[in-house]
This record gives sequence, C-alpha cells and structure tokens, in this order.
Amino acid sequence: MKQELRILIAGVGGQGIHGFVRVLQQAMTEQGYEFISARYKGGAQSLGSVHAECKIFLSAAQANAQQSSQLIPGTLDILLGLERWETLRFLPFCHANTLIVADTFTEFPPGTKRSKDLPSIDTYFANLTNPLISRDFIQLAQEKGWSKTAVPILLFNEAIRSLGLTQFIQPLKP
Repeated sequence: MKQELRILIAGVGGQGIHGFVRVLQQAMTEQGYEFISARYKGGAQSLGSVHAECKIFLSAAQANAQQSSQLIPGTLDILLGLERWETLRFLPFCHANTLIVADTFTEFPPGTKRSKDLPSIDTYFANLTNPLISRDFIQLAQEKGWSKTAVPILLFNEAIRSLGLTQFIQPLKP
C-alpha cells in the first residue's frame, strides 16, 4: 500500500478550495491520518488562480518522516481540477499514472484574450494520456440537492473510489 498520498487541488478564486482543504484536513485527522497542506492564491481579485498542495500520510512511520507540504513536479498522485484551464496548468506536477479528476467548468479570467488559433480546451483534454475522469460535477451536486460547495468533495470521493482507497479512506460527506 502507498504510504503517502500527494494531492493537488486546482481552481480559480471563489470555488472554495481553502474551505475544502479545512474540511479534508478535519476528516483525515478524524480518520487517524496525518495531513499537511499549503494553499496558494495568485491574483488580487476574484477568479485569480488558486491551488492547494496536500499530503495524506497513510502510515505513522511516513508521517513522522514528513518534511514539507510542498509537492515536487512529477510526483503527484491525484490532480483535482475545479476549473479546466487551471487543471492543465498543473500538468507538470503529474507523472504518467497521476489520476486527474476534473470538473467540466471552464472560466476565462477577466482581461484574458484568447487567440483564435488556440485549440479548444476539449482538444487539450482529449490529448491527455493520464487516467482521467472528467464530468460535470456541478450538475451532479445540483441533482443531489447540494450546493456548489460539494463539488471538491465529489471530486475527492471519485478519486479515492477510482484508486481503490475506500478501504483505507472513508468518502467525505457533502
């Protein structure tokens, strides 16, 4: 079994990444795991790039050896993308087997001019070779009667189910 789970959560301002990391940390602590994270916000306004780097230590020995929450490019286990362009921004953190779980939400930050010759985001996602789960998690949350704040939880739960980790990590409740 893997001893350490490295997760990066990518999105834009207003998607609740900071709040989700607090929920994730509390849930992992309650389940008996060590958890460390760092949260980053770029841009001075709404829709600025936001991401969080998280490590869940699945063994006490690994938790005692923890050094930093920083994720090294090429070592990521799970990339959770709340916005598609931001998901692509963090591909350098992935390796060939990194699981990418992405919402279909796409936002162009204010002031960004998109070149006519730039391929559509669907083209970029179609060319990914990583294991990929991409669906409209916002709609899924709405269908279940939940608010958008449930979206990061849905992505996380999808990732741990897909990786077969539900025997170790309990899914989160929205």
